[in-house]
Amino acid sequence: MFEIRKRAVRLLAFLGLPAALAAQPECTPVPTGENATIILPVAAAPQLDGAPLPIGTEIQAGALRNGQWFCAGKVIWEAENTALIAYGEDGFTEGLQGGEAYRFRALLPGGCLADSVSVIYEDSPGFQAGIYQADGISLVASLQAYTIKAEVNVLAPSCPGNNNGEAEVGLTIGGTLPYSYNWSGGQSGAVVGSLPPGPFSITLTDATGCADTLFGAIETAPLPIVQLPPDTVLCDADSLAIAPLFLDADSIIWSTGEMTAAILADGSGWYQLLAFSAEGCPASDSIRVDISSLPASFLADSVFWCQEDSLLLEAMPPTAPYTYQWSDGANGPFTWAFAPGNYSLTVTDALGCRRQDAIQVAAPPPLEIGLMAFPSPACPGDTVEVEASGGENYLWLFPEDAVLISEGGNWISLAIRESFIISAVASNDCNTDTAMLAIPVQVPAGAAGPDTCVLTGQPVRLFASGGVAYFWESDKYEIEGPLEDTIKVNPMDSTLFLVTITDAAGCSYQDSVKVLVVENTLLTLKPISVISPNGDGKNDVLEFPGLEKFPQNELTIFNRWGTVVFQKRGYQKDSVRWDGTYKGKELPVSVYYYSLSIGEAQLKQTLSLIR
Repeated sequence: MFEIRKRAVRLLAFLGLPAALAAQPECTPVPTGENATIILPVAAAPQLDGAPLPIGTEIQAGALRNGQWFCAGKVIWEAENTALIAYGEDGFTEGLQGGEAYRFRALLPGGCLADSVSVIYEDSPGFQAGIYQADGISLVASLQAYTIKAEVNVLAPSCPGNNNGEAEVGLTIGGTLPYSYNWSGGQSGAVVGSLPPGPFSITLTDATGCADTLFGAIETAPLPIVQLPPDTVLCDADSLAIAPLFLDADSIIWSTGEMTAAILADGSGWYQLLAFSAEGCPASDSIRVDISSLPASFLADSVFWCQEDSLLLEAMPPTAPYTYQWSDGANGPFTWAFAPGNYSLTVTDALGCRRQDAIQVAAPPPLEIGLMAFPSPACPGDTVEVEASGGENYLWLFPEDAVLISEGGNWISLAIRESFIISAVASNDCNTDTAMLAIPVQVPAGAAGPDTCVLTGQPVRLFASGGVAYFWESDKYEIEGPLEDTIKVNPMDSTLFLVTITDAAGCSYQDSVKVLVVENTLLTLKPISVISPNGDGKNDVLEFPGLEKFPQNELTIFNRWGTVVFQKRGYQKDSVRWDGTYKGKELPVSVYYYSLSIGEAQLKQTLSLIR
């Protein structure tokens, strides 16, 4: 049985704490028949490192036996007079032994241990049963080892509608590594993200089980403000400068990739502006831009109207979802014009954009064709270009015999030998006109004279006339004085001599003289240059005196276009003579050409047909 002693007991601290303890064992004191009741008065409350012991601390009494803690009693400190019962050994149950020094330990509310120094009583060397009043228990501990102090820092607020707040456990003092972290949202780690706006907590626990709970709050970051103009339709422009009506943001980017305050919209579609606050919170606005694709024009400037005609006026192109309104009341893509005048058209597309156009329906001006030739006059063999104006579609022909030369173009190119007349027929939308143009060709004034015959070894003079300059040449013999009008030659065999004659008009002609070298006079023939088939019995037919002696001949006659109008082998072997006709019809008065071949010799000459 314990004896209550009225005197105060003073606990003396004389030993320092041992090294850091392992995680505290469970304290489950077993009651015995021997116990000591220690009164802990509030007036002399236990302290921890000089500070009041936290309420809720579990105060344990026991002994350290071979490095192991033996718990003999415990009580919860509530900051009021408290009695702690320590149980002693009674012969049946283990407890504190008489005179055994014992310790006090404190299990803080966070699970951390603080140990007391060993204590003795003034009047007793150790444990004794009875009731005692302690005048103070001073618990000392290395709080760096057994308690945890930490702070929490909010790194980033959360954007509205998003859980993207960030926080970290900052400076941590005390405890035993490693630490574990348990956030109220279920995350772990010293730094976490994806935190929603509002309060949060984190429990920090060290390797010994010592814990500390921290509290904080994630603020809601303000959103940036961005406002674009309303959706826009462009009717008469192909681009639009877009700029926000109001903008309060740290950075921006358009859906086009540009990061400037304003952009140029050059196509139909949606344009979005994405803005970010300094905290990275996004906000956006969009604008729809529709650019009309109405063509600039639907009608031609003007069109001709023929009298007593009706004319279809049609908008082009007539596609797309357009609506039409004509000035005469028609409301389709076309209308009919029954009189000259101005016809206007209003076209509206699906966006509501309008385009006005007009066409002038007028009677065409009188059609008058103009013809111009170059060069004019021309030289024989020149290429003459004739150009027409005043019409649209042309037919080119020779009016004398209505031979079609060409059609379509407004010019024609002809190689000519003599003067001729050309005709052009043109039309416009209503009228047709015909024009004729006489194109003079310089008549060759020069000639080299007729072909001739010469006896072998005899010289002959060749005469050219009608020019202002001459040039003789031969592929067999060198000619003396080739620039003279008269030359003397002595060919040893039949030879063709060429002469180029240039007249006063600048036209150049080439003529030739065939010199036939024969051994007797029977081979000499007189060239014929004129026939006049008028029935007077003189020169009515082409007749070569003496040709009957050379029956192996061939005569060919050409018109000025190179068309064969007469041809016969063995000319003058019978009664057939050329009388200036072709297929039984009289040929026109003109200059013709003939070639008379006798063996290898050939006589060429112009032949004038007169009546």
